[in-house]
Amino acid sequence: MDPLSRILGYGEAENFDKRVEVPPPPFAPTTVANEDNQESTKCNQIVRLPLSGIIEMSEDDVRQALLHHVERFLCYGKKAVKEMVITKMDYYSSYRYTLETLTETRSVGWAFDSYAGIDLDSRKCGPPPDPWEIHVRTPDSFETRITTSQVPVPHTEYIQMCHFCNETGRITCNLCRGRCKVDCSWCNGFSTTGDHTCVHCTGGKVKCGQCKATGVQRCDPCLGTGKIVCYVALFVTWAKNFDSCLIEHSDIPKDMVKKASGTLILNETDENMQTIEYFQDSNINRDGIELMDKHIARYINKGKPVFHRQKVARIPIVRVYYSWKTFLGHFWVYGTERFVFAPNYPQKSCCGCTIN
Repeated sequence: MDPLSRILGYGEAENFDKRVEVPPPPFAPTTVANEDNQESTKCNQIVRLPLSGIIEMSEDDVRQALLHHVERFLCYGKKAVKEMVITKMDYYSSYRYTLETLTETRSVGWAFDSYAGIDLDSRKCGPPPDPWEIHVRTPDSFETRITTSQVPVPHTEYIQMCHFCNETGRITCNLCRGRCKVDCSWCNGFSTTGDHTCVHCTGGKVKCGQCKATGVQRCDPCLGTGKIVCYVALFVTWAKNFDSCLIEHSDIPKDMVKKASGTLILNETDENMQTIEYFQDSNINRDGIELMDKHIARYINKGKPVFHRQKVARIPIVRVYYSWKTFLGHFWVYGTERFVFAPNYPQKSCCGCTIN
């Protein structure tokens, strides 16, 4: 094809069906000045979260949550809920950390349009820019999972013979296949309607109205001119990449807490990814840092990061200690939904049994 197919940065797009991936620029964090007037990487700055304000529940709240939980089971009695003495309640929280990154990938390939006789934006107008130097408007939000846009690369247009019609401007009629006649719509090509000969056709055939019985029609890709304008097209794809982890230090099974909702305490969108320090406990902080490292390796090395969104939701948990008759036990109430986890509830038996 044209020497344009070997332009640096555009690969070797030998046909109109092939796309060539263009590697993104190396990922480099933005440097900013710190308080000591020294440069530091913005993506490594620490954001300290306000972890105060734990949502407390009253005895009536946890008792009502447990009663609602018990009512879901035929085998559970309600008497223990009403008579138990709550001796202690411990409050703590788990945190759901969500990291989203909008990444941009670019590829190039040959495209064409019909030639309308207008001036071309060819190499005479200047050298084609690098694919990553072309400005393309970025989506405004994370709402769409995948978005694709196609734009022409400047200064890559040139005229070429239409490969559909071999520059004739005409192609075989796609209705009659060049036979100039088609089946009669009255008799469906049988030449008879019932016991009578069809009066609308001859032998079940009529002249093709699409090509006016010439067997050829205008070539639509080139609009009958026999020429097309070829150019390098830039294909830009934005994808939302998502990772999440549960950071917690409770003794309730993690699978239970995963189903619960929490209160959003951080919802931050930025062009740079920032490390967040959740707790004074470095072992818990490590979970969030490991998720960020995996996220970078999984997505950012394959596409250019446009912006990031980080969310932290605090999931309230209360461990309730109680006594009922001679039984000492505890249960958990967790999440804004006030789910209950009570594996050792004292008043339960087989399905169908009466509970006093």
